[in-house]
Amino acid sequence: MATDAANGSADIDAYLAMARAHGETADTRDWVGDLEDIARVAWRLMTEDQKAAFRLDPEILALAEATADFADEQNADF
Repeated sequence: MATDAANGSADIDAYLAMARAHGETADTRDWVGDLEDIARVAWRLMTEDQKAAFRLDPEILALAEATADFADEQNADF
């Protein structure tokens, strides 16, 4: 298992690998569900400043832009 050198605990890649392995041994939906759970826990633990920085990250902005097009096509409200 990959670890974070600063504190010796599992790093994000280890958790992503666990989710991937779950999807490989069960159903791909389990992999996606695990990823969603990881994201929800991380979000819950973030400070408001961290959440603001996340929202302004270029990768997140690009994802939001891409999904906004999809949401418009699907008449979704994300």
